[in-house]
Amino acid sequence: MKRNLHSAHWRPPTFLWLLLLLSAACGREGAGTQTLELEFMRPVNRQGVYLNEQLILYFNRTVEPASVSRASVRVTDSSGNPARGQLAVQGKEVRFTPAAVLAPDLSDGGYRPDTDYSVRLGGFPELDGLRGSGGEPLSAARTISFHTVAVEQPRRGFVFADGTPEEGSPLRIVSATLTPDEPLRMTCAEPLDPSTLLDGEIVLVEASATGRRIPLRGILVTNAISGTGSIHRPAAVLELLAPERLKPGDYWLPQPEGVGLRDFGGNPVWLPSSPSSRRGLRITVVEAGEDRGRGELWLSLLDTRLRSPVALPGAAGTARWDGDGRIRIRYPAAAGTGSQGPLLLNGTEERGDLHGTSLSVGAGDTCDLGRGVGFRIMRSQGSLTIAGSLTRQVASPNDIPPMAFGPDETLSAWVRRATGADHSWTVLVAGGDLFISGSLEVNTPLLLVAGGAIRVSGSAKAQRRQLWLLKDGGGLRLDSTASVAPLLMDPPERNPLVAPLTFSVSSALVPPWGRVERWLTGDADGRAGQGSWNVRYGQRTGAGPLPERWEEHPRALTGAGGLHLRVDLRAEPAPGQAWDPPEVDFVHLRWATVAPDGIAAEDAGGGR
Repeated sequence: MKRNLHSAHWRPPTFLWLLLLLSAACGREGAGTQTLELEFMRPVNRQGVYLNEQLILYFNRTVEPASVSRASVRVTDSSGNPARGQLAVQGKEVRFTPAAVLAPDLSDGGYRPDTDYSVRLGGFPELDGLRGSGGEPLSAARTISFHTVAVEQPRRGFVFADGTPEEGSPLRIVSATLTPDEPLRMTCAEPLDPSTLLDGEIVLVEASATGRRIPLRGILVTNAISGTGSIHRPAAVLELLAPERLKPGDYWLPQPEGVGLRDFGGNPVWLPSSPSSRRGLRITVVEAGEDRGRGELWLSLLDTRLRSPVALPGAAGTARWDGDGRIRIRYPAAAGTGSQGPLLLNGTEERGDLHGTSLSVGAGDTCDLGRGVGFRIMRSQGSLTIAGSLTRQVASPNDIPPMAFGPDETLSAWVRRATGADHSWTVLVAGGDLFISGSLEVNTPLLLVAGGAIRVSGSAKAQRRQLWLLKDGGGLRLDSTASVAPLLMDPPERNPLVAPLTFSVSSALVPPWGRVERWLTGDADGRAGQGSWNVRYGQRTGAGPLPERWEEHPRALTGAGGLHLRVDLRAEPAPGQAWDPPEVDFVHLRWATVAPDGIAAEDAGGGR
């Protein structure tokens, strides 16, 4: 599926904004009605804010949507870390909806429990502050503090807001017939409290004389912030995984003996499907050939096992699929301004700080950084490729003083400190992927950084035990003494891009258990931010690791068997605006399998 780039808004020149703000300020001194004013914010009680609770800001006039950004509305904790979530505008209201909570320790949502947060609203005289639809600026910057609810053990009180606290909805099994490697999927029309998903509480019991109990591990694939879903669009999707390959046969899924899984309002959701059976729900495991007619998969972005490590052609970098429930862009602020455009290096290069939109040393070319001492950094907003030879041999490498990494130091702070001290380090920073298929050889300390992945199929050598990587990457020919730099990769505050960048990632074969006769539907959801996202589908036809052709819809695939999906995140330039790249939250696939009578089962809904 494809989501188009948000419609662009015309931005008047800066001097016009200054005139507008000054005239609005004069009006404020007179009539007092020519400014945007915050009237109040919900929740009114700022102590014990629920982990899924929206912040709703009410103003005295309609708010201009183009003025609402992560620069004009900043929700941060006491350390300055931004709260994950989405901003929305409707008339006189601005809403911040925190990201959903999926982890049992409740640590991966938009808010963390028992934490101080503040909402800062940009106002006059800030040029990027909030404005009314007629251009009226917020009269002054405002900061409002709140504190999230504490999670007590044993649990007392609620930690989530529930719009239907007196109503519960039972868990439903997607299919009671599984293959040995297939997870058991359950859905619920109500969002679920992840902290009530306890290890070892849910078990499968063999329907045999032994009655062996097999503990299952639960993963919430999706979990709505609030509201009630439906059977076809559930609020929560739960996957239960066995620690072993299940043998074909019958099993029972009994109701947990403990408190059991509950919704946001504390209502139990684990209900027996039939009062006549005290054993629970019957689950049948069959061999892969004994298909049941139709299957579906909510692709868990919490599970990195389905992520493919292969680089995708046409992408500047690898999108992050790190197991936090989304596919996103990781981009280092230190990737620079891109002010020097595409850089193709050859011969002698003596500039100390390069800022390219892309940077490469071509195959067969040699770039020599010279024998001079001092800090050298090469930055690329997109990919950085060394297909030829990049060398640096300083005159007295043993005289280079050490340059330690500070505790909890960001990459940007370390670069500023190293630049000021003029330490003789060599640093390569790619906003996308960093490819070394040729030779990189320096006799100084070397730091390699990539927002995407570091991919070394050639060689990279540095001063002994002074080759450092920031985050992911590697290669078979990388120096075995390479170490991970203990730096934090900080994102840019403002969108720095000069040209659009695409970050991509693909999946391994899905479903991993096979048995697909025909693909029916594919659905995905995400957030465009400053750009767009796109999910496509393909099947391998040759010897390569990935498909040669990608389709917009899985129905266009003509072959039987599994597929690979490709997620493209396209970040667009947005000068002066807060950095807000696109991301994808989930992918849902449905397919037909060979029914027992040999006829492919049809999708009753006829597709999307």
